[in-house]
Amino acid sequence: MVKQAEARGAKAATDPVAPARPSAARGSRQASASRAYDSIKTAILSGARAAGSHIAEIEVAQAVGISRTPVREALRRLESEGLVQVLPNVGAFVSTWSDDEINELFLLREVIEAFTTERAAARATPQDVERLRALADQMHQVVRAKRGDWIRLSFDINSRFHAALLDIAGSARLQSIFAQVVEVPLFFQAYGRAKYEEILRSAEEHVTIVHAIERRDAPWASMLMRAHLRATSWAYDRNRGLPMMAAARTADGQAGPAPPQRLRRARSRRTVR
Repeated sequence: MVKQAEARGAKAATDPVAPARPSAARGSRQASASRAYDSIKTAILSGARAAGSHIAEIEVAQAVGISRTPVREALRRLESEGLVQVLPNVGAFVSTWSDDEINELFLLREVIEAFTTERAAARATPQDVERLRALADQMHQVVRAKRGDWIRLSFDINSRFHAALLDIAGSARLQSIFAQVVEVPLFFQAYGRAKYEEILRSAEEHVTIVHAIERRDAPWASMLMRAHLRATSWAYDRNRGLPMMAAARTADGQAGPAPPQRLRRARSRRTVR
């Protein structure tokens, strides 16, 4: 028996290495596609890739250290989320939006996040409330301190606050819709062009929303979120011509004008309907 075992061992040592299983190959390709997806999406949301700019597959592949096939998979996924437009025989480009599409995105976000906040207020545990309060307080402190790259840091905390509400709401369907409507570079641009007092006001509104959720007043929480996002859309309309990170250059904001004509007309059309 010892000789048989030695013979089997010798045979195994001389046999060629078995090829990788298909499932392992798929897992590796999926991991590469995820890396490409994260790389491209981060560049789009941060503004490093501007709206309308071309996304070269070979450049992404070389930067991430993968082949072009997973890059194509990542681009298809980003296209399904509305962040990228893929034109046959031309290539992939960062999505752009018309005025009507921008208005639609803001209004859709208002509806979705108001419902998300209402649902979160009805489901939030004391631990959830503390989690939201910690994020709201952290953002408020960062904005008031204005140290270092505070705009990007406060935007990151702002995004985590809204994501926490989505998590507390506990709806897979909402999460899918949220990714398509809210995670677009338009909202980073709106934040990046905001004046200092607008960012400070936004941080203070988060604190008020947490108060409503703590009181389990779902209608109030929903109303506060609607007002919060409506103010964001008005600020975007006012600040569209400003450079990115305008608040880092000046903090002497002026009182904002009345709601822009574009939004007032949109609301009038909805009322007629």
